[in-house]
Amino acid sequence: MHDLVPGTLFGYNAKQSFGLVRFGLDQPDPTVTFQIISIDGDRPYSVTVRRSEIVH
Repeated sequence: MHDLVPGTLFGYNAKQSFGLVRFGLDQPDPTVTFQIISIDGDRPYSVTVRRSEIVH
């Protein structure tokens, strides 16, 4: 077992989890959503970013 790297949102040893990325390309302002999903199905973190927020 090893410690989490400072600043990480999740780690395998803390609770088995994975990251899921979804793209919403069928919208006028497309999105990308990142979620952390634990082995238990919990979703402790989610963030959505719109194209308009990152394109100048």
